Amino acid sequence: REMGPPWELDGWQLLAAALAAPLLALALGLIASWAWVNSPRWAGLVQRPASHGPALAALNREEALGPRRTPVDRKALGRGELTLRETRILSHSATALAALIRAGELTSSEVCLASLRWARACNPDTNAVVAWRARAALQEATLADRFLARVRLATGETAVSPHAVGPFFGVGCSVKECLGLRGMPRTSGLVPRAEDSSRVTPSQDATVVSRLRLAAASL
Repeated sequence: REMGPPWELDGWQLLAAALAAPLLALALGLIASWAWVNSPRWAGLVQRPASHGPALAALNREEALGPRRTPVDRKALGRGELTLRETRILSHSATALAALIRAGELTSSEVCLASLRWARACNPDTNAVVAWRARAALQEATLADRFLARVRLATGETAVSPHAVGPFFGVGCSVKECLGLRGMPRTSGLVPRAEDSSRVTPSQDATVVSRLRLAAASL
């Protein structure tokens, strides 16, 4: 019986080698991705402005939201400098914000203002928001606060049930521009569509937008 070359592999060894090659490539790709995400260049794209660093550090040590019903300063909308309370507000999920608004711990107006100011501060770097409706959003938030005040006056209870107003009542959210939002242009990021936005403004909401409205979210 003749001996084959020492590097000759049997069927199982060939199969193992064939499976190991893509797994090794995947592992190397994950390592490279992790290294890139943790590089200073990427961190500079996603980190919050350095001026907010002290506020965020203090926020981690803070337990309470701070004084209730902080007056809304609409003139400060364009300055983009968040207070500690606003930073705390933005650390909550949408469901938590809705619960705090219904409980009277927050107002829809101050949540809306904090969100808009943060978006204004970040947008020069991220270009995430391409169509603004800040004035309408603040008006809707004010109406939501007035409605909750009437409900509390009628019931004599500070906390309002989500079944009475909706699970996301008083909470605003943005919508992906490629989705249909009634009255807002939908260009899908295409310059020719943006040049004549009147032709690409949907007359009805997309399904996901309709469901958000049914949940009483402000869009």
